[in-house]
Amino acid sequence: MAAKGMTFLLLTVSLASPSSANLTKENFYSTQPPSPPLPQSLMAGQKLPSPLPPLRTRAAESSVVVEVAAPEDFYGLLWEASKCRGYIFLLQEPSPLLDFVAASEDPWDFGGRYVIVGASKEQLEEVTRSPKGVKTEHILGLIRSAKTHDWKVYMNLLFWGPGVEVVNRWHRGAFTSASDLFPDKVSDLKGATIKIVTFGFAPHVVNREEGLQKYGRDVELIQTLAQVLNFSASFREPPRGELWGAKLENGSWTGLVGALARNEGQLGVANIFLSDNNNRRLVQDFTQPYDADMSCFMARSAPPLPRWQSLALPFTFEVWMAVLLGVLVLSPVLLWLARGSEVSGEEVTGLKTLSSAGLYYWGVLLRVSQARVPVRPSTQIFVAFLWICSVILTVGYSSNLTAFLTVSRTPSGVETFSQLYASRQEVIGMGTFFKISMISSRNKYLNGLADRYASYSDFGQALLPVKEGKGVFIESRKYLEYLINTQFTNRGSSSMRIIKVSRLVLHGIENQGNGV
Repeated sequence: MAAKGMTFLLLTVSLASPSSANLTKENFYSTQPPSPPLPQSLMAGQKLPSPLPPLRTRAAESSVVVEVAAPEDFYGLLWEASKCRGYIFLLQEPSPLLDFVAASEDPWDFGGRYVIVGASKEQLEEVTRSPKGVKTEHILGLIRSAKTHDWKVYMNLLFWGPGVEVVNRWHRGAFTSASDLFPDKVSDLKGATIKIVTFGFAPHVVNREEGLQKYGRDVELIQTLAQVLNFSASFREPPRGELWGAKLENGSWTGLVGALARNEGQLGVANIFLSDNNNRRLVQDFTQPYDADMSCFMARSAPPLPRWQSLALPFTFEVWMAVLLGVLVLSPVLLWLARGSEVSGEEVTGLKTLSSAGLYYWGVLLRVSQARVPVRPSTQIFVAFLWICSVILTVGYSSNLTAFLTVSRTPSGVETFSQLYASRQEVIGMGTFFKISMISSRNKYLNGLADRYASYSDFGQALLPVKEGKGVFIESRKYLEYLINTQFTNRGSSSMRIIKVSRLVLHGIENQGNGV
């Protein structure tokens, strides 16, 4: 039975030339919504006007009936309106409707409920087999018997089976049974075979050596859905190298998206991002997201610094400058104290020249024992101060030096969009998805990187410039981590790294219309 309070839009399909005939696919999205729809309930046991209203070639009330004479007129309808998800077609001539549903790129409410009056059983089956009908869950057809003048109610089976079947009858102004005219056909697919379009993209989808048998995170998700929704999965791949697919100049798609748009599969999985990139939502729909990830850049790691450079790393540049300044300043101070001490008595001769005083202080910094020590108390106090400073410096240096000699140090590399843009490196990606995303970004550096974007269809070829340090590779972070750990890590050392800059993306399953 129809849901209580279900609202339907009444359409008459005739041979007349309505005023809406000038509506085209190009101006559909700027068309104003039609007048308020006709409320009409189809509840079991509730009477409809008997006989049904005659088909009209002109709409007497534009607020109730939308008249259609050609496929172009369907573009004037507000599909998927919030208050109207039901559509009644009163057919005088089925051709406009049949032509419209045969075009896969035209607008259509896949989640709507359709009632078709005036078509034959063969024409109903043609509607259910069309690119639109095969994805639509609820389609009813009313066919009047020539003998009994009763109305047979046919229902599409979606994935339950081919064609249509009789689910109820309209006899003497009422339905003969209380059967549900719009049952849930998705929660239990009754063992139907669902075609899954995917390709190898580890760790999400991994191909076994036997052929189309697969495993991976996304495959496990499909297997879980198959158990819950009671269907069996049949995997198939798009043509080699097409991957997710690209939009062609004629508006059609290649790859995974194209296979779904052509009804060659019902579901698509392969680390799919939830995005309307290049208007994909006009031909595809998505499930709820089941994962969140970052799209990141992978770059070649710079080789570690030579070990001899570790001798200078324990101290920063400022500390080294302070030590050097101390030698230049405190050596003359030591000389001045030694010469001043001679006034009141003898002092060691090794402190009476500037060079000898400097070498004496340098020996203290290196913690070298001195054969001669100052005699006068003032010089002794100053040298003791130098020894204390020397102990502090040398202990800190030795501790840090041990750490730097233990761990290899790599130079800092590109970490921001601006640095990546200034590096003049090529940006490499699979297909054009990321290029379109960077073009539409508000970040001026990402816009500039789009000009240096290179699209590849083969993963092996795409990684060659990255290995040579001539480019960076953009993909989801989890995929890049898997790639680095499995292909570019040896004995704990990785030849690739992930640049810190990133942005959020969502993952989901791509499906056609609302069929699944």
